[in-house]
Amino acid sequence: MLPVQVGRQDLSLPSFTSLPAVETHPVVTLVSTTRWRARRTPDVALLEREVDRLRRHCDRLICLNPLLGSPGYEPLTRGIRAILPRVDDFLPIHNLESLEQLGAVLARLD
Repeated sequence: MLPVQVGRQDLSLPSFTSLPAVETHPVVTLVSTTRWRARRTPDVALLEREVDRLRRHCDRLICLNPLLGSPGYEPLTRGIRAILPRVDDFLPIHNLESLEQLGAVLARLD
């Protein structure tokens, strides 16, 4: 299972998606892939199910990837390829400019 950090607590995706639903809207969920390892082969079917489940609990799902800011990076791992069709935004998160880009995306939300 992939770790998800909520505040300072790491949770697996299944335990995160089983948390009580938040009743206020819009709900934006940020998923960071910083702890994902290419050498670990994820259970892609499980990952797809859990991201689909997470997607149902939020209005916008944003995936943040520090490698996306690297020249020549391509999202080739099975895990990233599995979630890309399920996210609203796939953004870099490697420097101040990328944080500003995230801020601009969040500012456009209602």
